[in-house]
Amino acid sequence: MNLSLRMGAPTSSSAGFVFWMLHADVDVGAPIPQSSEEFFTQRGSWNDMWIFRGSLKRFGILMGLCLTVLSFTPAPTWAAQEIKPFVRGSYQQIVAARQGKPFIVNFWSLSCSYCQVELAMLKKLAKKYPRLDLVLVSTDTPEEEKEIAVTLEKYSLGKAEAWVFADSYTERLRFEVDKTWQGELPRTYFYSDNVGARRAVPVQAISGKIEYKEVERWVKEQYAPR
Repeated sequence: MNLSLRMGAPTSSSAGFVFWMLHADVDVGAPIPQSSEEFFTQRGSWNDMWIFRGSLKRFGILMGLCLTVLSFTPAPTWAAQEIKPFVRGSYQQIVAARQGKPFIVNFWSLSCSYCQVELAMLKKLAKKYPRLDLVLVSTDTPEEEKEIAVTLEKYSLGKAEAWVFADSYTERLRFEVDKTWQGELPRTYFYSDNVGARRAVPVQAISGKIEYKEVERWVKEQYAPR
């Protein structure tokens, strides 16, 4: 196709210009047709004109439908994990809600390197044992809730019940949890189901890093078929 555009060329019909641009095969200096009829007369094909007009109409209808559908399609939303404020009485609430059932409570912090290792371990366990009831309590502050949620999402622990310390008097919160806890992290509590021989040791508290095999053994014992 050899086209030429000249400033000031008459264009009484925009349709003629469009058709000329799309279909003309002219030499340099060829005049621009003044209308679609003139163009197709030159080409000797009125049928092509009507086919082209019909295609444009169908294309416009299709685009309109697409835009309409998109306008009514809701944007995808991701619900942020609920992180509850851990205040006085919260720990008793957690325990009471699981009376007679096995579960794990893990206290952790964003600044604790061993806590990250333990969260990765809990991720593996939660994936392998979907029934595992896991409660994660961050000893950070409510202002860091976004970072806490991102960390839990990183370790695929979004299904775990999550809390964050919401009392500046952290010593009081720790005292309610365990009078012997001095604040070391990570701190993990294993609550047995209080059935049979396990009643002798209903709760086990461990500070620091714990081994995967030890935790898995406990999980198997607690969640074994009765």
